[in-house]
Amino acid sequence: MYIGSLNVNPRPCRMTGYRQPPIHTRFRKGRSGNPGGRPRRARDLLTVIERALDRPAPETVGGGRRVSRREAIVARLVEQAAAGELRATKLLLDLAEKARRAAGPDPIDEDGEDPREFLRRELDRLAAAATPEPDAE
Repeated sequence: MYIGSLNVNPRPCRMTGYRQPPIHTRFRKGRSGNPGGRPRRARDLLTVIERALDRPAPETVGGGRRVSRREAIVARLVEQAAAGELRATKLLLDLAEKARRAAGPDPIDEDGEDPREFLRRELDRLAAAATPEPDAE
């Protein structure tokens, strides 16, 4: 019997093996191999709050300048404290103290000296050198 006359499989035979997966399992043209994409990173509460505060405020403050919600909240708090509201004043002072502590210690020179003290000394020295001494008569 002649094998060529059987005509069992009219499609050409495709080899499968290393780096040659079967055609029915290959990615289709125009389709991604990862349609869902990489899973999104879980956000913690602090990140959500930070992003919400950094968005622009819906209203303008003062002269029509658009600011972030964080700045708008602080501006409103300052206005309330200036109007005499004690709760707003206490909250503002506590907030300022926490921000000061979070900023870290004041800058210190390599010599271990506070730059503001050095500046005061130099200004005093220059002021003393610039003022003429009264004549002793």
